[in-house]
Amino acid sequence: MILLLPQINYLLDEGYSPICFVDGEVHVTNDMDPDITVDYLKSVYGKDVEIRYIEKIKECPLCGGDLGCNGTDPFNLNKKHLIKRQKYYCKNVKHEYYFITRMEEFIPKGCNYTYKIQIDGLDMEVIDYSSYEKKSELINHHFKINMPRQTTYYHMRKKSEEYLIMKEKEIDEMLKTLNIEPTGVYHYDEQVIWIDGKIYFRMTLLDSGTNLVINDIIYFTKNSQRKQWNHFYRII
Repeated sequence: MILLLPQINYLLDEGYSPICFVDGEVHVTNDMDPDITVDYLKSVYGKDVEIRYIEKIKECPLCGGDLGCNGTDPFNLNKKHLIKRQKYYCKNVKHEYYFITRMEEFIPKGCNYTYKIQIDGLDMEVIDYSSYEKKSELINHHFKINMPRQTTYYHMRKKSEEYLIMKEKEIDEMLKTLNIEPTGVYHYDEQVIWIDGKIYFRMTLLDSGTNLVINDIIYFTKNSQRKQWNHFYRII
């Protein structure tokens, strides 16, 4: 069977081909998003097409020396597609160095699921407080995978802090772009909430002009209220 590479102009702008065909396999450089690329290639050439991810820059990450190929490593992408990752060794005789095609930009080490799938549940949480089972159903429907509810829960718990930091940076950049600054006139709101059968207070300070959240904390009712107030207003 002869596979013909489609002419996709935007893939060729940088002077190199990120997708090529070698001995019946499709070779893809590791700067190509697997969530998009693998599904696309499988849909065009069939589910049985063999896909091998290779390094875009063919040099040793330690010394910059030439690399040699040393077989492949099978990888179950999103537990949906079986792909290959090229194994390399450095030809520099002064040190022995072996590694597998690096895909950490898209996939965390030690995990089969991509970053995009892992944070998809957290994106849903911004829109709707649905159950983990419902989030899992939506993720599976969208990505055509079969990820269990427990895995969705694990990803959300593990990535929640990283996700919040990322969103805070996005909001900060947005505020800088829009040139929005606090007016100095604030509204205060306090809510009583239950967490694991215990009563907590949620204290929120809003800017009256921009509706920006200036500060927001949750504290246990048995803790010193004066101490919490001092901590709460310290940010102003």
